[in-house]
Amino acid sequence: MIVLRRPPDAPHLHLHLHSTKASITEDVTPVYETKMDLLGKEVQDFHKRHLRVESLLALSDKLQAEFTERLQSGSQCMLPSHNYTLPNGKEHGTYLALEVGGSTLRVALVDLHGRPSTQPLRIRRIVASNIDNRVRDLRGLAFFDWIAAKIREMLLEDREARDRTRSNEPLPMGIAWAFPI
Repeated sequence: MIVLRRPPDAPHLHLHLHSTKASITEDVTPVYETKMDLLGKEVQDFHKRHLRVESLLALSDKLQAEFTERLQSGSQCMLPSHNYTLPNGKEHGTYLALEVGGSTLRVALVDLHGRPSTQPLRIRRIVASNIDNRVRDLRGLAFFDWIAAKIREMLLEDREARDRTRSNEPLPMGIAWAFPI
């Protein structure tokens, strides 16, 4: 599709069609929009509509209600968290971060500087490992042994972390399970 827009200072729109060719006089600017361009704009507009604060708060309320209902009556449930304290923003030092998703395990070393520092968080090292069918089929503690091996591999690649593990100094860790169990 060809969309023709007349510049505001141009008095007329002139379009001359000759068989399969079109010629346009100099006072018209052609704008080409493909179906994919239009689809992309439509998708973007659709998603932007839902990013208003009111929409996000309504979505949050619905999620909380559904979680409450499912936790009380569902045959499948989520495991309780054993994290009894939440971050307060004052954390500083090197942390081990794990994210276990449905298809990927991410292991990272991050340096936190705590508030009110102006230094941003620094990701020193991050390694992603696919959770393929072979890993999904691991039973019992074998899955956690696989995670531990991935953590060890990543730590051995970082000199500071390697020195820290040799001294038996604890390394604070956070973990996120990015799927319901």
